[in-house]
Amino acid sequence: STQKDNSRLLTFSGDITDLKNVNDFLLQVISRYKHIDSVIVCSGKYIRSDIDVSIDLWKKVVDTNFWGTVNIISSIANSLKVGIIKNRVRCIAITSSLANKAIDGSVAYSCSKNALQIYINGLALDKQLSKLMLCYAIQPPPFRSEMNNMAQISARTVARKIANFIFKETDDCHAKVIKI
Repeated sequence: STQKDNSRLLTFSGDITDLKNVNDFLLQVISRYKHIDSVIVCSGKYIRSDIDVSIDLWKKVVDTNFWGTVNIISSIANSLKVGIIKNRVRCIAITSSLANKAIDGSVAYSCSKNALQIYINGLALDKQLSKLMLCYAIQPPPFRSEMNNMAQISARTVARKIANFIFKETDDCHAKVIKI
């Protein structure tokens, strides 16, 4: 855990496709800190893929990039609905500009990130859930990573922009795609 200005940033490195891992981590955080203000889901798996890549490789990408995020948000939503978490929570899912287009070799990745954006936007339709949580899909600019070593911006800079968004955004913004 990292502390900054009386706020805590806790990180979870694990298999988000395993709902038990997600639920166990969430319960540990709640039992220790009693509440969760914001959750940032920044998961990504990229394999060079086109139409002819095996379905098993596609499943690995979609399981991490889409279903893993659904596990986290569902776990938080269930904890809110049954009263384990008592405050309104912001859920931020990191998507990609490739959610809007596919480039050569990015078909599985692009599909998974597009599904994620549609899921986040769909959460706004649940009026009861909207009272408990605010959801955002953030599209960061391309940044240096294992996937992209050509980008000019660092992952640290993108993380700072996301943190600035979290601390400045108002509560009346819900379930939209935001490009930072």
